[in-house]
Amino acid sequence: MRRYRVTVDPSRPESFLPDLACALSDQSNWLAEVGRHEDALTAIDEAIEHYRLLAEAQPKVFLPDLANALNNHEMLADLVHHEPLKTLLVSARNRLGALDRRQREDTVRSAG
Repeated sequence: MRRYRVTVDPSRPESFLPDLACALSDQSNWLAEVGRHEDALTAIDEAIEHYRLLAEAQPKVFLPDLANALNNHEMLADLVHHEPLKTLLVSARNRLGALDRRQREDTVRSAG
């Protein structure tokens, strides 16, 4: 992960941010498979932050990845019984719903 974090240009997050988010999501899955649920949560939390930024800029491309990361987060949160994380998930889902509604509204406007 360090290689991705070092190469992400803060002025151009689109350059490597998708790869970093994907790598963090994969890392979370691998950590969960070996029983390191707390570490897996940390990785998926960071992936969600990145996917959220990406989905705001390009919802059609990154909303599915954000939704998948949120689903993984929910499963991990259930494993470690973190109620504050579930609250974060509900908030993130609400924001995702708002993004989806805006995208549908934009599609209807551009079609009309």
